[in-house]
Amino acid sequence: MISTASSHAAADGAPDGPLVSRFSIALVSSVLVGMSLGDPLPEPLELLSGSAGAIGLLFYGYRSRVIRIERARQADATKTLVERRLDTFIAEPPLLPTPHTVREWSPSSSGSYSVQRISR
Repeated sequence: MISTASSHAAADGAPDGPLVSRFSIALVSSVLVGMSLGDPLPEPLELLSGSAGAIGLLFYGYRSRVIRIERARQADATKTLVERRLDTFIAEPPLLPTPHTVREWSPSSSGSYSVQRISR
């Protein structure tokens, strides 16, 4: 089945992914290199298919490296974000009182509670 732009179109009309996968490029490039090494093609077509296959394999290697670097960069960014969130979470004071904190009524002018620590 051949992918078309209409089957990959997002809501805004832009494609959401590549039309041809990297693996497909590597597969077709390998076939072209194999055809150039075999006997069934005339001399000019052997040169063209061999160079097209070599360019395709080089592109496959280049894109694989770029994607690997991008994924490592995203992993580092995610790790940094998680560490920052954890640091923020740890730095915030607890929302609940500690077990050794007791709230007592103090006859102040505002009529509020006062917090006193009980040492054990």
